[in-house]
Amino acid sequence: MVDEPKNRGGDVADIARLVVALVGSALVGVGGWLHYPPLGFAASGLMLFTIAVLGTVRAR
Repeated sequence: MVDEPKNRGGDVADIARLVVALVGSALVGVGGWLHYPPLGFAASGLMLFTIAVLGTVRAR
């Protein structure tokens, strides 16, 4: 039998952080693209990569 988590507040907070990270990454990408088009993709990709690495380290 699988135990159900008692507190779902952590799941909601994780989803909220993910949404904020995606919106922030999109804004960084658009800002970089307006400055110099290839920079937008590089900046956004670097930000998403950093978020993925930090999330992986945090999950350990």
